[in-house]
Amino acid sequence: MSAGRINLLIEQGADYERTIRVKDDQGAAVSLASAVIQGQIRKTFSAREVLASFTCAVVSAASGEFTIALTAAQTAAIPVNPAIDEHRKNTNYTYDIEVYTAAIGKVRLLEGVAEISPEVTR
Repeated sequence: MSAGRINLLIEQGADYERTIRVKDDQGAAVSLASAVIQGQIRKTFSAREVLASFTCAVVSAASGEFTIALTAAQTAAIPVNPAIDEHRKNTNYTYDIEVYTAAIGKVRLLEGVAEISPEVTR
């Protein structure tokens, strides 16, 4: 099973949550029974510093459904590049989500760009 690619738009200073369903190459749900799911945002894939770690929770193990979430405090702490003019400029980082189960081992489920939209009202 290869990693899916989804780009995320995360608003700085706001709660973020997304529900994801995992399917195999034939479209069948992947069981997440006893799964350990984790995900991180970093400036680049090789950066040592973790900008944010997602809280991952299985919603339905049988249907392969789970959520990834960040609190408002977590998203507020993600740095954004200063705008060079009066218009808001989003900042792009990289993220991935990995799962481990005894049945499938450790697999990268998702990867992509975490686009951070800067907060104005604080």
